[in-house]
Amino acid sequence: MPWRILAADVLMGGAAALFGLWLFHRLAARVPIDRGPAKRLVRHGWVILVVVVLLNRRLYGPPIRLLLTAKLDRPAQRFADRVARSPELREWARRRTAALRASGETDEMLPRSLTGERSELARDGVGRLADPQLRLRTSILAEAFAHADRLWPCTTLVAGDERAVPEVLRQLPATSEAWFGLIYEAMIAEARASPPRRRLTDEQRAVVLADLRQSNRPARHPFEGRPTESGSNRMRARCARERALYAAVNTWDGPRRAAADLLLATADSRLAGELDRPDDE
Repeated sequence: MPWRILAADVLMGGAAALFGLWLFHRLAARVPIDRGPAKRLVRHGWVILVVVVLLNRRLYGPPIRLLLTAKLDRPAQRFADRVARSPELREWARRRTAALRASGETDEMLPRSLTGERSELARDGVGRLADPQLRLRTSILAEAFAHADRLWPCTTLVAGDERAVPEVLRQLPATSEAWFGLIYEAMIAEARASPPRRRLTDEQRAVVLADLRQSNRPARHPFEGRPTESGSNRMRARCARERALYAAVNTWDGPRRAAADLLLATADSRLAGELDRPDDE
């Protein structure tokens, strides 16, 4: 958000200039200096003060940018600031930049490639989160699907974009804050490669899938607007299935809930097909 950075610089630089002019004017009035370096220091000291303040942008920048950000967008801004400050993520970005350049990536494409890989970092890191974090993830997604009352918001959730949940829940900043917190923790865990990534065994997966087949009976949901693309009907069905899936798991508890949370967090594209498969196959 470049204009907010510029606004923070103008505010802090202007305040430093006014304070410096007042301070050095008072100093010149009390201690008369006619010539030499001391006179130049008194006359131009406010410039030095402004430069010193601007060099410390990392201290004043984030809070001022946050104040200039709309309330509904503040969770995203705080998330961006945390990512920018993180030593682990800066080191990860440095390594990936070097690797991409070594593979022939152009400077023009580097930012786009890093953005894509950062999203993958968050998705891959979800499997390293602890059970309470995965439980929170399921609860947030159940709430997000419940609020996605049109086809397009639901489609963005199904696609798994890290910003889809806060976009759907913009009217609930606390939920967006919690979601961005999970995304950040997943990115840090993946960047550190610790703790180990978890997956269910085939036996555990089969048990959870059997339970999910019993619970995953989506009711029709009146998405607003008529489908305009060939895949819209499929997306309607998939959104309804995902809505019912997360709503059902969100009512579970105990070991069954923990296993289902992990399956939903680490599931691949085969999950929908496996849920549609009869139990006896």
